[in-house]
Amino acid sequence: MSIVSVELVGCDSSCPFSSICKQRNIPRLIYTSTVNVVFGGNPIEEGDEETVPYFPLEKQVNHYSRTKAMAEQMILAANGTPLKGGDKLHTCVLRPPGIYGPEEQKHLPRVLKNIQRGLFNFKFGNPKTQMNWVHVGNLVQAHLLAAEALTPEKGYIASGQAYYIHDGEKVIFSEWITPLFEKLGYSKPWICIPVFLVYIAATVTECLHLALKPVFSFTPFLTRNEVWNITVTHTFRIDKARDAASRNQLPCDRGKYGHGVTLRSPSKAVQQFSQFSTFCVKNQQIENADVRDYDALFAICEGADCVFHAAAYGMSGLEQLQKEKIESINVGGTKLIIEVCKQQNIPRLIYTSTVNVVFGGNPIEDGDEETVPYFPLEKHIDHYSKTKSIADQMVLAANGTPVAGGDKLRTCVLRPPGIYGPGEQRHLPRVAVNIQKGLFRFRFGDPSAKMNWVHVQNLVQAHILAAVALTSERNYIASGQAYYINDGKNVNLFEWITPLFEKLGCSPPWIRIPTCFVYVAATTMEYLHLALKPVIEFTPLLTRNEVWNIAVTHTFRIDKARNQLVHLSQKQDKSLHKSLESVHLTACMITG
Repeated sequence: MSIVSVELVGCDSSCPFSSICKQRNIPRLIYTSTVNVVFGGNPIEEGDEETVPYFPLEKQVNHYSRTKAMAEQMILAANGTPLKGGDKLHTCVLRPPGIYGPEEQKHLPRVLKNIQRGLFNFKFGNPKTQMNWVHVGNLVQAHLLAAEALTPEKGYIASGQAYYIHDGEKVIFSEWITPLFEKLGYSKPWICIPVFLVYIAATVTECLHLALKPVFSFTPFLTRNEVWNITVTHTFRIDKARDAASRNQLPCDRGKYGHGVTLRSPSKAVQQFSQFSTFCVKNQQIENADVRDYDALFAICEGADCVFHAAAYGMSGLEQLQKEKIESINVGGTKLIIEVCKQQNIPRLIYTSTVNVVFGGNPIEDGDEETVPYFPLEKHIDHYSKTKSIADQMVLAANGTPVAGGDKLRTCVLRPPGIYGPGEQRHLPRVAVNIQKGLFRFRFGDPSAKMNWVHVQNLVQAHILAAVALTSERNYIASGQAYYINDGKNVNLFEWITPLFEKLGCSPPWIRIPTCFVYVAATTMEYLHLALKPVIEFTPLLTRNEVWNIAVTHTFRIDKARNQLVHLSQKQDKSLHKSLESVHLTACMITG
């Protein structure tokens, strides 16, 4: 059985995709819809698929729900249409409510962020309002079962059908997220305010977002649709899916689907998105933990003989302005990891640092590890670089200290510049989004300014080689050492990303403006962020640190790494173009 999973954006994708199924002779199509196709602010109690109609398109307050309803109807209308090979297309739709669980980033992680910002210090709406949720594992299972129910062996029983999919429990939102408050050490909200005030505030922030979009983008703390989702009861029955199970329509067993899953609770979920992960090489297994949790670190590091400390926060965008969080992770977390290595008798620690520990806006040409000093801590304009520098020095200072078993702790640090490649989301994807917004129509800085980049595969290779270089077989050659790691080429940013402009169908920037203007604009946006932080949160187009990184030459030699770690780079150009493919696709999904 061959199954292809595609994430579609909006109703425009659904029609072409059903056409592709017809042309490619694909007989089954399952669409991930949403309960919002029937819910638009009016109460629904234990609604089912047969009696609850679509919410009128013209009354939907958000374009997402309206387009999802249009796409769902298109998918169901395509059921039974002939395929190129003579068979018929069989379709069904699944309607989940809010989703939670590992890797889910739309719902609880956003709630988590708003709690930390103090924007959930109040309650609003009917305290008895109920809703449903679905764990991502249950939703995935439902998709697989639906695919089976569209086969001749099951009599195509799901053909043309819609199913509500959730954990089988009705919950009160404020009570259901209580574990989030407890996990974060916050008190539950007790201040009650009228719903209409929250709705007005949501409307204003939505309008403000549209008005300010050409300048900068921010995320409203609540939208009008989210206000209704929290304050108005909308629960749904899953009898149809359960009945399908009993009649082998959806062959799921009651133990796995259709009931609340106690192990899949918000308290469990919050652990997933509060992790700023360090990972341990432990019998070729990777285990994650929050670097601020000593007990968790101690547990996962048991039996390990090498720790790669790649945890960090505040590298780019909005994160750069959250000082307390940056310090707790970058400095506090590093301190705990060093202590765990000592207590757990772990002899090797490799820390992923950054070239920003030595660069702060002054030009550096072909700098090396021996002659370029740390940039003075008090002169760093961003807290990320300052805390990374502190952590870098802490790790190197820990080299040679005794561990519990009587051996010594051997440490080294790797200092990469900007990183690109598959899975990297901090640099090129953010540039791609800004290009598509039209915010990269200008150039600034010295036209001859150069910098380095490193492909993620080269950086991974460097970590592995550093681990080997901390062993007795290599005479601990990397012990107490720092290494610059890059692709071995000096490039101008605007020239280097020219393929990205071409890939996105945009003209490269040709308007040149003084760097001082850009720096003033970046400074203004940073202070504006601090002033508006209690109300709205937006990501500055550029921060002051990013202005210097683009406008001022800072290049580094990798001779030391090549000599001691045997770090070689041969595939930069090929890797860059390959990376731009994924950046383009990611950017399309973000802006879609």
